[in-house]
Amino acid sequence: MSLTIKDVDISEELVTKARLSLKNKKFICRFDSALGRLYTQYMLSRYQLENRIYPLLGALGLVAFLFADYMVIPDLIKEVIIIRVFGALLILFFLGLTYNHTLIRWHQLLLCLGGLVIHFSLIFIGILAAKYGQYHYQFGSIITIFFLSNVLRVGFLYALPFTLVMLAAQLLSIVLFTEASQAQITEIFFIYTFVSFISLIVNGRMEHEVRKNFLRQILLKYEQIRLNETQEELRKQSISDALTGLYNRRYFNTYIEREWLNAARQKTPLAVLMIDVDDFKLYNDTMGHIAGDEALAEIGQALKNCIKRPKDVVARYGGEEFVVILPDTDISSACKIAEDIADSVRALNITHLPSSTHKALTISTGCCSFIPSQTSSIKILLKCADEALYESKHKGKNCTSIGACC
Repeated sequence: MSLTIKDVDISEELVTKARLSLKNKKFICRFDSALGRLYTQYMLSRYQLENRIYPLLGALGLVAFLFADYMVIPDLIKEVIIIRVFGALLILFFLGLTYNHTLIRWHQLLLCLGGLVIHFSLIFIGILAAKYGQYHYQFGSIITIFFLSNVLRVGFLYALPFTLVMLAAQLLSIVLFTEASQAQITEIFFIYTFVSFISLIVNGRMEHEVRKNFLRQILLKYEQIRLNETQEELRKQSISDALTGLYNRRYFNTYIEREWLNAARQKTPLAVLMIDVDDFKLYNDTMGHIAGDEALAEIGQALKNCIKRPKDVVARYGGEEFVVILPDTDISSACKIAEDIADSVRALNITHLPSSTHKALTISTGCCSFIPSQTSSIKILLKCADEALYESKHKGKNCTSIGACC
């Protein structure tokens, strides 16, 4: 299964581990088991394409050198063909296993085994060629050491043992199975040892940088998440009323303009409910501002609970006044919603003994619905709803009045 930083679940614990690991100045930055498994899966996913192309190229290269074999050691061409083709098939076999996702934890081992196959193939060919005095074949397997450590993206803990095995196998094969002189053996020993040492250093430094980059990406994603959360919080604050949690006047102005244009294009009605809490100043003066704030918060939540459709919006218009936007709603449906809201507020039963009309907080509502045109103005609808609200106040409050837009 592939894994990118986007797929990593960034927890505080993971971030803490990443920060601590970044401070590690050791040659190889080691992780604990959990972070190590995550890194291995990430690394294999990141270099998955390369780690499938390079072994394929190695197999093709192993076979492609048959032309050089035919020119240099024509008497051994049959044996060399068998060795090279068999080696290429083994590489392809190990490469095929890497497509099995259940074996992902063994992918690095399979890649190393493929590199080892190339190496042993070249050793066998070198032993055969040495019998004909062609000792330059002994240097061909240097490529496989470099290939394994610096081309394939395998970890240092895999590169180290396999490189040492390759080095030992090459030196033993020369000593035991060829008639190379002491000078030739010494030369090959120093060249192979130097190449192996340098390859391992390069591998270790590359892995160190890949691990550090992995940790930096974790921290970068964490910072991006925090930034997005902060931006979202600021956005919510910019469009929300702090007391009631409803949308604020600023958002209402933006939203009604958008819905007005939509209604004008689609020729559908747009309804607005203007709502005012009855005798709220008297309630505030008698019960205190804290109680007044609590009452407004309760009423705001009651209004919000009555709004069911996704495009319907309730906002605090100012002070004790609220407004509800109802897209694609005719006047009869709007009045039904207004009555439901009024019933919901009455059900709160917020005691208001000083009121001259009712002994609990109530609301008055002005209701208006209008089909906008391209030349009409939002002010028509808002003025209509406001005048209807004034009529409800004039009729004794705790009621809903319908306005007529013209």
